[in-house]
Amino acid sequence: MSSFLVRRAEECGGVSLRPSGGLYWIPPSHEARWSSLAKAVEASYEAAGARSKVFVLAPGMDPSYAAAVALRAEERMHGELDALSEKLASPKPLGTRATRAVNSRLDRILEDAEECERVLGKAMASVTERVQKARGARAMGAVEELAFG
Repeated sequence: MSSFLVRRAEECGGVSLRPSGGLYWIPPSHEARWSSLAKAVEASYEAAGARSKVFVLAPGMDPSYAAAVALRAEERMHGELDALSEKLASPKPLGTRATRAVNSRLDRILEDAEECERVLGKAMASVTERVQKARGARAMGAVEELAFG
């Protein structure tokens, strides 16, 4: 269940503060989705005759907490950008569907970075710069494909 929750937290633009899960930060824009997920997890355990409780906390953002969350969020976004960079570096051109998926993921990473900046007060310049570079690489690849087939 922990790996499932870690993936869902990442899909919400959040982070697991522990690699194995158990403690998550979810940005305000996804709190309702996370709360619904927590209720569903609890209900599934209850239906199986087990007990599980997912606590949804809204702690104050002291500087140390904000710094820890920002660091994990930045690491997660760079990991996603690393994976996308591998796709973009492939000698085989991306098809239309793959191109849309990459562009959509780049948009989402940029939105996550902007929300982290607003909420946590930490600039995510390295993430923003990498997104812009990836978009530039994607555009150059498309131009080369059109020009040289």
